[in-house]
Amino acid sequence: MSLPSSLVSDLTQQLELAQALLRRDRQNAIPVMLPQGLDRKYPEYQFSWPWAWLFPAHYTCRHPRTGAVVRYRMHEANVQRAVKRARRKLGVSVLPHELRHGYATHCLERGTNPPAIQQAMGHKSLETTMGYLHAESLSVLSPLESLPTSLGDRSGRGPSYAHSTFA
Repeated sequence: MSLPSSLVSDLTQQLELAQALLRRDRQNAIPVMLPQGLDRKYPEYQFSWPWAWLFPAHYTCRHPRTGAVVRYRMHEANVQRAVKRARRKLGVSVLPHELRHGYATHCLERGTNPPAIQQAMGHKSLETTMGYLHAESLSVLSPLESLPTSLGDRSGRGPSYAHSTFA
């Protein structure tokens, strides 16, 4: 899947904000919180752009193991607040989790196969992805539905295959 062109400007602006914050944090020796002890194995990653968060937290906090001041990714509460503001502005009723359902359903409606949707959503199990797909999007028509509504003529002599896909 590719990035929708309508998001390029907003994401470019977000990248610039995240890079500016990383530069300021570097100057103040505030590292990015890395997963699973990578900060010990690769200490330089704590201040490198590839490991920075696209949506960093607004505030720093203390690392639970070391007590050092670090910056985490944006907390989910911030995302929920942003969606709430957008909901009020747009006059629609939607929750952040519903956006995932909508994303999966629209991908399926556009012809994306479920394993590709699974990968895009980061699910380990296809069963999890299937739970995000709305049932009406999964309706499958029998090949018989494409046949004429009546195979037989009104004389009762049996089926007429002149208009069917059988030859």
